[in-house]
Amino acid sequence: MNFRPIAAAILWVGAALTVPARAQSGLHFPAPTPIADANPDVRHDVVVQIPANLAITRTADSLSIATDRTKSNPATISVGQNMITGLESRLFAYPKDGPRPPKPGGHGLGGTDFNIGTSILNTKTDGIPVPGKSYVVEIEWTIFETDVPPQHHWLPKSGKYKVILEGTLKQIVDP
Repeated sequence: MNFRPIAAAILWVGAALTVPARAQSGLHFPAPTPIADANPDVRHDVVVQIPANLAITRTADSLSIATDRTKSNPATISVGQNMITGLESRLFAYPKDGPRPPKPGGHGLGGTDFNIGTSILNTKTDGIPVPGKSYVVEIEWTIFETDVPPQHHWLPKSGKYKVILEGTLKQIVDP
């Protein structure tokens, strides 16, 4: 496991967003109001459990990928007063003898309990796994704080967003 604290705040530059016609007609989720009394300058320590391993099951035509939350390492993070903490995860899976893809094959947002669910890759739709080939599976993760409450289609990188801790879980999957 590899993780490193990040001290600097991350500024996010928004990108163009295509809004479906239903959302334009009024059937959408309202933008959440930032937490008024969130104060990133007043900090307190919180202990989070960082998974030590991935839980990967390989069959002839699929890879099932999750975090193994039964084995973890504690990490103390400093969190701002009334700030929301969250976890962003990015999944990469690629042949051991090949290059890492430039973009993740999966992405998620959730809580700092590392319950990111299970990703299933299969030969028919994803081209992975191929019999006889070894694969590298990586989950890059970022623990962050924000003053934007979680909701459907959460965009936590606005407001008082700050990266607190980052790391990568990596495992080789042999045939």
